[in-house]
Amino acid sequence: MKNKLLIIATIIFLASCSSSSIAPKEDTLHVVGKASVSAIPEEVMIHVPIRVREKSFQTCSDQLLSKIDQLSKGFEKIGFEEDGIKTDNYSITENYEYLNNKRVKTGYLGAITIQVQKQYSVELVSEVIELLKNLRLTYSIDFTLSEAQKLDLTDASIKNAIADAQLKATTLADELKVKLVRVSNIVYDASQVQHPILMRNESFDAPAMKGNLIEFNPSEIKINKVVNIEWVIKN
Repeated sequence: MKNKLLIIATIIFLASCSSSSIAPKEDTLHVVGKASVSAIPEEVMIHVPIRVREKSFQTCSDQLLSKIDQLSKGFEKIGFEEDGIKTDNYSITENYEYLNNKRVKTGYLGAITIQVQKQYSVELVSEVIELLKNLRLTYSIDFTLSEAQKLDLTDASIKNAIADAQLKATTLADELKVKLVRVSNIVYDASQVQHPILMRNESFDAPAMKGNLIEFNPSEIKINKVVNIEWVIKN
């Protein structure tokens, strides 16, 4: 009986100590800091889709590889490194057409996309366009931030987002007559580092002629950053 009473008394004592050790909840102020930084992209990306239609699989494959080889050698002559010539979506599939309301196999369709990327210059793009014109290939041109630009803009946008949060917190604290004691929590949205943060309304303005060369005017690319900062406050 004495042992049971002792155990109960110990439990009550420990529970009392535990409840008394819980710190009272602190008042906090939560602020969201936002920033956008933009720059004109320094690098150009050229996408070249290649399509080949032939009756036999082997001929289709040979023709596709021949066009890839021609284009790759042409890019290298212009100044692209061999390991900088990327390929994507390589395929050879059966090709069907509708003849007399019937789906008929007419041969094979070979397809691949070649992509190159390099620091933009009017001369470079003009040479690329001339090469693709001679090879009778279609293409699309896009612009992107260089790795150095991405690092610089990311660094600047994070600092600006923090500064925005600090300004908002200071303004709110002054108006509410409270003091900012310390930062208790910071949440940074890492997902904003990924490609979707690179946004543009247009890839570039209409190209203009510069002598015999084609000059593009790429639009600025924006990087957005958001930080959530929580301060402990007191009156």
